[in-house]
Parts: sequence; structure tokens; C-alpha cells
Amino acid sequence: MSNSMVDKNHTKQHFIPVCYLRGFSANDKTLYVYDKQISKAYCKAIEKICYAENLYRIDKKYLNKELKNPIDENHYETEYFAKNIESEYNRILIDIQRRAQEWLAHKNPTSAFSSNMDKDHFAAYVGIQYLSLPWVREMHYNSYEKAQDKRMEIIKAFLISENSELQQSRDLKFKHDEGYGAVLHSFLYSDPKIVNTTQDRLLKKSWTIWVSPKNNLFTSDNPLIVINRLCVDAPAGDLTMRGAQIIFPISGNLALSMWDHDGFDHGKHVLDGFNLITLQEVRTHNLYQYLNARRHVYQAGSDFSIIKEVLDDNNGNHMWYPQPGIEVY
Repeated sequence: MSNSMVDKNHTKQHFIPVCYLRGFSANDKTLYVYDKQISKAYCKAIEKICYAENLYRIDKKYLNKELKNPIDENHYETEYFAKNIESEYNRILIDIQRRAQEWLAHKNPTSAFSSNMDKDHFAAYVGIQYLSLPWVREMHYNSYEKAQDKRMEIIKAFLISENSELQQSRDLKFKHDEGYGAVLHSFLYSDPKIVNTTQDRLLKKSWTIWVSPKNNLFTSDNPLIVINRLCVDAPAGDLTMRGAQIIFPISGNLALSMWDHDGFDHGKHVLDGFNLITLQEVRTHNLYQYLNARRHVYQAGSDFSIIKEVLDDNNGNHMWYPQPGIEVY
């Protein structure tokens, strides 16, 4: 999403917002990173993580020049995300953190959100953060490619059946253009119907926020955890899956958990409020973030001992949480 101020050409486009990542930093500038690909930890500037080159850039050939207000190639990066989404997202994140600190100090019942509107907007921003991930783009573009190939096979079979002189080996193939992936992706994260559907599904769940007195919670390059509580052994689904528990770290000491209403324990959890997290729950949360990470895990401190324990117990091999996919038949 939003870029570094130094990146005037907007080529480095963050798929995890900088305003979100700062909530996990001890100094608003750097994070400790664990890289699952090379099995090493290091410190790195926030501006230099969680970005991809031109991820949201739309090639000029796909822009409609007939529009009264034509968009430029980086419209989604500079206008949709930076100006339309992230300023409000940042405000709500800061407000939740402030309210959590007040609750920690006094333990008085405190709503996590200043208003229902803030909760509504936050649900939309969480959905957009998920939909704008590069692997969501890859997943949907791959399904698009497979669907087009299947369509071409059907057309080819029809033509051959209608004209016996055509050879079975006739070269009819769909020409793929990876640049169109950015266009298809924009249809996901900026489509009001898709965003509203995701937002509504999240809002129908029961929410609570876990609070840690320390800045010791992990996040990752894939921070939204979807746990299929209806079938523990099944792969994770998307955010709209019924029966799923969704875990989303908000900052280094806050984690949002969402359940379907019939799975919410009102005797244990405070609805739309704060609950003190135990050390065991911190450990479980951090393990989920590690398992769900595509490559990188982030935190304020340098202690990644839980990952070392996993490696020690798994013959030096990393573990991965099953990810959703789209099948084309």
C-alpha cells in the first residue's frame, strides 16, 4: 500500500501498510524479522519490508482514456490506498491502542472502538488488507488463467466436432498477460460489493481484543489467521467462511479475535472489549503467525525462540499453515 516518501516513483508498493507495521515496532522505524526461507533473524527498517515492485500499478494499455476523469497507472497506490484508506485506518489503529492502554491502567469496562462507525470501517480495512495481498492476487489470476485455458479447450473441441477436417493438434491457445493480473486484483480490493460482503461477514462475528502488558506479539507478511473450527484438519478458508475463528494482530500488544456468535464465550470474553492475554495464549498466537507466514515474521523484539523450538522438534524443517486455493474444473 502506501510507499516510502523517498520512493517518488511509487514503485515500492506495500501490501502490508506501514501504519499497521509501526504498531509492532519499539521505535516506529524498525522491526525484527525472522526469514523462514533462510532461517535467520535480523533487524530491518519498516519502509523496506512488506512491499512488491509495482504490485498495484495498472499498465497504460488497460487504462480507459475515454473516462472524464481518467486514472493514472498508480491510482490505486497513491489515491485509493494512501489517500482514501490508510489515513483513517491509522487513526483507528491508534485509537484502539490508546483505549487498550487506558483499560490496562484502570481495568474499567472500555469499548475497543470510539463508535460503531469506527468498527464498521475497521472491518472494511481488515478485509481490504487481506484482499490486497500479493498471494490473493496470484491465487485469483491463476484461477483466471486456468478458466481461460479450459474455455479454449471447449471451443477447440467444438470446432473439431463441427469440422472433421480440423486437426486435433490445431494450435488454439489462450494468450496470457501477467500484466492483467493487476487489473483483476483491483477488481477484488476496490470493488464495493466484494469489500462490503467481506465487511458484513466480519461484522456478523463476535469480536474481542486480547491485550498483553508487553510488546511481545508477532505479526507476519500474512497476518490474518483463519481457523476452521468446524473441521480442525481442513485447510483454512477465506475470511467469509462460516464457522471460522479469525485472529488478527493489531499491534505488538493487541490481537483481535472473531468468532461466529454461537462460538463466542460470553462468560470468558468481553464483547467488543479487552481481555488480558496469558503467556500461553501469547505463545499460541505467535505460533499461528509463524505457521501462517509466507516467508517473514515480525515483532518489536529479537526473541524468536518459539521458532527455534519448532525447528528443533521438526528436524530443522519449517512448518506452514495450509492456505486456501481456488480449484477450476
